[in-house]
Parts: sequence; structure tokens; C-alpha cells
Amino acid sequence: MGSRIDELEQSINDLKAEMGAENSSPPVPPAAKDDS
Repeated sequence: MGSRIDELEQSINDLKAEMGAENSSPPVPPAAKDDS
């Protein structure tokens, strides 16, 4: 079970990295707009 959690965490980190790369391109990412 622990290995499965590790795999999920790794895939989540990969998705976060991909989203971060996409959001860093536009000057104002959608998340920043929602926060303000």
C-alpha cells in the first residue's frame, strides 16, 4: 500500500510541475485571478 501512495504522490507532483509550467507562461494565471 505504501508503494501505491508513493506512486500517486509522484504522479501528483508530475501534474503539479506540468501545471506550474503552463501557468508560468501567461502573465496572470487563472488561480491568481480567483485569489484576488
